[in-house]
Amino acid sequence: MDEKEAFFKARITKFERQTSEVAGKLREWSTYRIGIFVVSIIALVYFANERMAGPVFFVLVGFFLIFGSLVNVYNKTKKKLSFLKSMLAVNQDEVRRQQLDIKHLSDGKEFLSENHPYVADLDIFGRHSIFQLVNRGSTPPGTATLASWLSFPAKANVVSPRQQAVRELESQIEWRQSFEAFGRMNLPDKSKPVVPLEQLLSKPAPISQGFKIWAAASMAVSLVIYGLAILSVVVWQWVFLAAILNSFFLVALMKSMNEEYQKMQGLSKQLSVYVDLFNCIETGKFENSLLRDHQSILLNPGPSASVAFKKLHDVVNRFDSRINMLYQILNSFLLLDFWLITLAQKWFDENIDHVGGWMEALGEMEAISSLAGFAFANPAYVYPETSGWDFDLKASQLGHPLIPAKKRVVNDFVLDGKGLILITGSNMSGKSTFLRTVGVNSVLALAGAPVCANSMTISYMELFTSMRTHDDLSESVSSFYAELKRLRQLLDLLETGAPVLYMLDEVLKGTNSEDRHIGTKALVRQLLREKAAGFISTHDLSLSELGNTDPLVTNFSFNSLVKGDELLFDYKLTEGPCKSFNASQLMKNIGIEIIP
Repeated sequence: MDEKEAFFKARITKFERQTSEVAGKLREWSTYRIGIFVVSIIALVYFANERMAGPVFFVLVGFFLIFGSLVNVYNKTKKKLSFLKSMLAVNQDEVRRQQLDIKHLSDGKEFLSENHPYVADLDIFGRHSIFQLVNRGSTPPGTATLASWLSFPAKANVVSPRQQAVRELESQIEWRQSFEAFGRMNLPDKSKPVVPLEQLLSKPAPISQGFKIWAAASMAVSLVIYGLAILSVVVWQWVFLAAILNSFFLVALMKSMNEEYQKMQGLSKQLSVYVDLFNCIETGKFENSLLRDHQSILLNPGPSASVAFKKLHDVVNRFDSRINMLYQILNSFLLLDFWLITLAQKWFDENIDHVGGWMEALGEMEAISSLAGFAFANPAYVYPETSGWDFDLKASQLGHPLIPAKKRVVNDFVLDGKGLILITGSNMSGKSTFLRTVGVNSVLALAGAPVCANSMTISYMELFTSMRTHDDLSESVSSFYAELKRLRQLLDLLETGAPVLYMLDEVLKGTNSEDRHIGTKALVRQLLREKAAGFISTHDLSLSELGNTDPLVTNFSFNSLVKGDELLFDYKLTEGPCKSFNASQLMKNIGIEIIP
């Protein structure tokens, strides 16, 4: 067990103990509530039978005061228990990440696109992906922001400040895990679709000023009539007449009210997540300027984001109470529907201009916190240096973060300026894994995250890969033509003028050897003319001859050793062309007889 795994397991033990203690207290408070209720009922029955009005009054007042206090304490204890359970789950997931057991975590497959320059080839999203390893966010803004950072490389002037922010949060273990735990609390039922925030925050249908005046007048009249009826000044039939008058306004509001109710129904828990997350950011102690900037957006101007969303949360709770019979009775006299619509409109008018900025700040903080959690969990990883030179990519002891440390083979390499590293090698020798290793760590580096290496320097580059091309029967596209379309995508990217780092695995593998050789040479010559650098892996050893004639082509290889009937691989990048091939031996190993 390594140091970090032991650290997270110690925290699991701590939160298990605290969870058990608080669960016991919650049961005690529940018992107290039941006891107060039973005692109060007995007392009320006794004093009522004795016709003792004074004690009945004091019992009622005492009941509501004491029972209300107990309910408040119970709810606070219940929330604390939920928080501790969430902290427990956070650390349990960290242990699983240490073991690369990440299949249960959100995979971000909604961000996966086959047409993206690299995410599909590099396992950025999907099953056993970088997203699963890095993401600690839970809200749509948080996960979308992290996905964007992993999908679109940032320039040095963005990466460096982001690294500094990640470094600060890396050391704030309590704040960071609390932030993650709040995000995991009250998550919506996965069986139900999450209501988009834009839908939730859409403005209610407007109510005319004239309607507001008449509705308020009608409610005032009904209250006066109700008061007079209590004082026996008018007969109670007048109360029903007032209710009938109010019903005209309720019918007029029915469409708008039903729309708002359908929109807000059951969203109380979802909103409470935002309240807790906003509050966590607002009360955080940050020194980094980027973190403080995001915090400032939530605090200014006017009421903070957490206060505003707490008000919206209260409005939603009132909408949820419409199913209560008492609500419907009071609605007839007090026009509660009218006031709810008015509250929703008021909230929209006061806050909607700020919501976009709040959500962006939340998304950025969740993404930074995710990178910080990833950094903390992997203390051997390093923050890469950013370079202002074109095509500057150097790394020592570079490994793949999705391969267990005990099985991980690391390599050194240098890409210094425009050019091509041509990698030849035998089957299963590690060519594809090396390309993905370079690609994945480049993605992490240009997102602002630490990388799986002892050191790394990287300049801003657009990334492009062509590794997994498939045929498409529905489109009558062969695997070869699919690869050509992918290469066309690369050429289109080069036309933008941005520096491009490409990684091409087994180029033109879908055609015959002669055409593959001719086509690959033609592609290499074209790429060398462009503002690009990269890696091409191939079985075609004759392509290594390009290194003899073009100074921009450098040969590297992965080799294997046949020892008896056993194939041995060291997965180490070696200078020069490949010197060993193993296809015949692999075929013999599965029972195919090789006849000279």
